[in-house]
Amino acid sequence: MDEKLKDKIKVSPALQGKWTWESENTLILRPEKDWPAGQEYSLSFNEKLFSKSVELEEYKTTFSTPSFKAALNSIRFYKDPEDSKIRKVVATLSFSHPVDSKSFEENLSLYMQSKGVTDKRASKPYKFTVSYDDNKRQAFIHSEMVSIEKNETYMYLDVAAGIKPVFGPSSTSKKLSNKVVIPSTYTFFRIQSANGQIVRDIKNDNQPDQALVIEFTDGVKLSFPRFNGHIN
Repeated sequence: MDEKLKDKIKVSPALQGKWTWESENTLILRPEKDWPAGQEYSLSFNEKLFSKSVELEEYKTTFSTPSFKAALNSIRFYKDPEDSKIRKVVATLSFSHPVDSKSFEENLSLYMQSKGVTDKRASKPYKFTVSYDDNKRQAFIHSEMVSIEKNETYMYLDVAAGIKPVFGPSSTSKKLSNKVVIPSTYTFFRIQSANGQIVRDIKNDNQPDQALVIEFTDGVKLSFPRFNGHIN
């Protein structure tokens, strides 16, 4: 703290930082650490901080730091492009302040439920892993391997209210929830598109040739039979 300001400003709860005059009428506090979430502070000023010609109506004031907030940014069904057996649900959440991982993971649940079913007791819970960015302001959820059922289902991700930050008394006040469709055995593997194209045959002096390009939603075996028929 500027020596001229020492003992002339009191912050409660105590907060380590540096006070400086930005201009003749602007005083700034730069804390040594990040502001805690949702913390209320009281400030009191010694009269000696001001010139004798200045008299304030109040020499005390209060302020609060922003409350802790969370957002569910995305949730999707993921299939590994190189290994179709790796199928899971992945999700990303973000936080306004570094999140307390224990508090977050205790309030997180992941479960599969059939379409049209509203009773959570009929759902199937899924295990998950959570990783964080360096600042703990983003969380990345990966479910265990997802089974493909006969009928399409939903994977739900719920985050109960009450998540806490690393610093500060604030906590989230609203539940977060979202879902993603898990394809069925009938919709997981199918023809996604089929297009006729003119291509050049490099083995035949780049002569034009006709080709049918078929795209599938999943990988096919290399023993896929050669097509020798006719297209009507």
